[in-house]
Amino acid sequence: MEEEQLVEPEPEPVPVEPPQATSTVLTLEKVAAAGSKLERRIAPGEVEFVTAMMKAHGSDYKAMARDKRNYYQHTPKQIKRKVEAFLRSKQCRQAVDLVREAVAASAMEC
Repeated sequence: MEEEQLVEPEPEPVPVEPPQATSTVLTLEKVAAAGSKLERRIAPGEVEFVTAMMKAHGSDYKAMARDKRNYYQHTPKQIKRKVEAFLRSKQCRQAVDLVREAVAASAMEC
């Protein structure tokens, strides 16, 4: 006797509607589309540390790591990342502008 194999018909796919976007989702999509990123704010103590190291050692990160003012014992690579972050920051541009203004004012006094 042969066994009959029952073949069930495949169910029809049910159309699925996309979910409605909420106001929160719409707001987040607008922010993402704008592409504006929040800039990392560097702590004042870190700015002082980086500027002092740059004044004393230029771009010699190994010397910065050995400096006695490096009391958190940052490695040369960590210091390099801190310097690069500072140079990209808005705080660096503001500091450069202040120095330029001070130099211009002192030149006028002479």
